[in-house]
Amino acid sequence: MDDFVDLGILAMLNVMLEIGEMELEETLKTFFWEKVTVDVNEYLRFSDPTFKRHFRLSTTQFEILCHELVELLSANNEIVRVGRDFRHKALMVTWILATPDTFRSVALRFGVHPGEVHRYYKKIVPAICDLGRRYIFWPDAVERGRISAELQEVSGLQGVVGMLDSKHFVMTSPELEPASFRNRHHDYSINAMVVCDNDLKVRDLYVGEAGSLHDARVFRRSPLCRNILFTENFMSRGEYIIGDSAYMLLDRVITPFHNNGHLTPRQIQFNRVLSGIRVRIEHTFGRVTNIWRRSRNMFVYKMDYMVDHICASFVLHNFRLYHGDEYPLVNVDGDHPDFDDFIPDNVNDDDNLGEDEVGGILDPHGLQEEGEALLRNAQLRGEQRRWNLCNSFAHQKFKALHPEKVGHNKNAKLSMSKILLYPELKVNPFGDRICHAFSSSHDGDCTFEDFLDMMSVFSDAAPKSVKAEHAFRIFDFDGDDMLGESDLRQVVERLTGSQRLSESDMKNLIQNILDEADLDEDGALSFAEFEHIIDKSSDFCSTFRIRL
Repeated sequence: MDDFVDLGILAMLNVMLEIGEMELEETLKTFFWEKVTVDVNEYLRFSDPTFKRHFRLSTTQFEILCHELVELLSANNEIVRVGRDFRHKALMVTWILATPDTFRSVALRFGVHPGEVHRYYKKIVPAICDLGRRYIFWPDAVERGRISAELQEVSGLQGVVGMLDSKHFVMTSPELEPASFRNRHHDYSINAMVVCDNDLKVRDLYVGEAGSLHDARVFRRSPLCRNILFTENFMSRGEYIIGDSAYMLLDRVITPFHNNGHLTPRQIQFNRVLSGIRVRIEHTFGRVTNIWRRSRNMFVYKMDYMVDHICASFVLHNFRLYHGDEYPLVNVDGDHPDFDDFIPDNVNDDDNLGEDEVGGILDPHGLQEEGEALLRNAQLRGEQRRWNLCNSFAHQKFKALHPEKVGHNKNAKLSMSKILLYPELKVNPFGDRICHAFSSSHDGDCTFEDFLDMMSVFSDAAPKSVKAEHAFRIFDFDGDDMLGESDLRQVVERLTGSQRLSESDMKNLIQNILDEADLDEDGALSFAEFEHIIDKSSDFCSTFRIRL
């Protein structure tokens, strides 16, 4: 009996030993890591251009970043002042943010274990996000005035304080409800909604909504929407941000006119101006993803890693601008009230993942009944403001010709001599004829409506037939609805200017024109014959134009 017990014990010991050897072998395969000797301090001794090429920050910017991170982590009791130099840890994390390299390759480059790199990443990236309270904030009234003035100088639109848009950041399939994060391009992604200013600084950031949500719904669920509706001093009177047609039109969010195929030239020109300003948000996204390249395609499935990484990329984008360009850092005391709202607190809730309701107003995570009424009123005011801006853009050009007389009076009429001060008309040999063609009083004096009609016809969006009709009226000096020999003579004389043709050359040129275009051989060109010539001219529309 004792022999059987001894044999059983020996057999059990053998099995345990074999199991232990297997576990040890697997452990060695999994965790054993051969390090290489690397002097990380050599990276710190790089010249400034070389350091910036690899780590996306200048040496001065990197030292400032390390100093601020150490202060923040120390205040939160999250840093131990022993062991590896903190700058070495920050170098590893910065390299991960700036390149698509894996943790394994970064660990090999810095001579550490991959788990060590991951540990630094988990601690430093959230700390960079916490710096967003200092670097991402809504501008105050004075700074909004500066932004508006600079954008008005390049666009002519008054009151623009920011550009709004969203971007999808691609990730691997998330842990919870992956289908809800699949966007229209069939990629898994989260949405980042950003407002930038004229300097490409991020002024508002909202990250973490599922990629399946439409931009309009992301906006309705954001703190930005609530601030626009409920916070009276969030923007001053007359200020607004610009979004694309995916967003709802509000009095503080101006979007382009929807192109249904029936837009007027004035509306098309307004859309073009908005597009010229709004391109800055596209430049901002391009700058973030090109400099902090890991954000282009994140191989993570944990939402907290994904959101923190995207937030850190935008914070570092602003960090570079404040510490690298000529714009000084604005000191913001205390925590920024909106930064804690940058990350949705229940991204994976069922309420977030329903069908998109572009035309709707409410969703469970967003506004309540009071917000519904405010939103509807804001939409009505937004429609009126967009029309006012569409007209006021041209009115600013009209007012600039005679500010004292025009003022805010859109019924003012300016003399032809004042209209001819407009730069394009001033150098045009047919300036006076253009004024007569569009003057409602037929004396060359123009009201604002006459000026609008003129700009509409001369815009790029005006049809060729409309341009041809007005060109015919401009060239018809005697007003007989025909371009006779006297009309053609005056046209040629104005085109040649001081280099006048001899009488014989003038007669030959006019005769050649009539031989070519006078189809009924009556000695003059009708509108149909003139239009026939215009149809053959490929560059007529591009030359017959005046841009606001």
